[in-house]
Amino acid sequence: MDKSAFSILPSRLKQPRLRHLLFILILCVASVRFFLVPQLDSTFTLHNHRRPKHASAIISRCRRLTAQAMPPAGFHSRTHSDRLEEGTRPVLIRNANIWTGNRNGTEIIHADILLDKGIIKSIGHLRGTSIKTYGEELEVVDVKGAWVTPGLVDIHSHIGIESSPTLNGASDGNSLKGIVQPWLRTLDGLNTHDDSYPLSVAGGVTTSLVLPGSADAIGEFHPLLCTPKYDNHPTGGQGFVIKLRETKEKSPSSMVLEPPFHINTSFPNPNLPLRWRHIK
Repeated sequence: MDKSAFSILPSRLKQPRLRHLLFILILCVASVRFFLVPQLDSTFTLHNHRRPKHASAIISRCRRLTAQAMPPAGFHSRTHSDRLEEGTRPVLIRNANIWTGNRNGTEIIHADILLDKGIIKSIGHLRGTSIKTYGEELEVVDVKGAWVTPGLVDIHSHIGIESSPTLNGASDGNSLKGIVQPWLRTLDGLNTHDDSYPLSVAGGVTTSLVLPGSADAIGEFHPLLCTPKYDNHPTGGQGFVIKLRETKEKSPSSMVLEPPFHINTSFPNPNLPLRWRHIK
């Protein structure tokens, strides 16, 4: 040890025992500084920055609470419908009077419509190479000036759960087994062979939100009728949006427009895109 370090100390500290005590004290302080303090800092940092166990689910839930209703990401750039059935031929509708819905419902154009892979590919006076590339596979329908409109969406429907014609033994609109039954789903009672589908399609309806009935007794806020007037609308269960066209599978799930990814659980995967649910 460098004795000069102690030369500035008072004479009473120059005794051997006191010098040893001072050395031990300095050694203890140095040990605390270099070994204990970093561990305390690390523990404090981890304690204040520890990731919650369900952090991803919490973040996803917060995002869902403020999400706006809109098409999913990539909807307008997709090349085919996610409900496309293999073997569906492309269709060219010629000479149609098309009601677009623009200009407060007054816009009407006379044009052709090209549909391929479940998507409207083009609207206009379609001729030339853009049509010839389809060859004999293209199905051409000359409607000779008939009206063509956007598909109508029925946002409050009981199609498929209330039979057509009405039959007492085929009504699945309500369950009288309890006053609060939010787990009931119209999808489970949907009759895919009902006569109401072609009747509705003939009237221009292509999409329906199939809701349960209003027999239950507990009030619930209706997500589609967002005014205080409807605060006491009864709770009947979960509704589903379906397409009315017939599918080869002829199952309820094949008609669902946008099913929850985990259709049989209340805890969807937070890493997947948001899917909407409808409660009545």
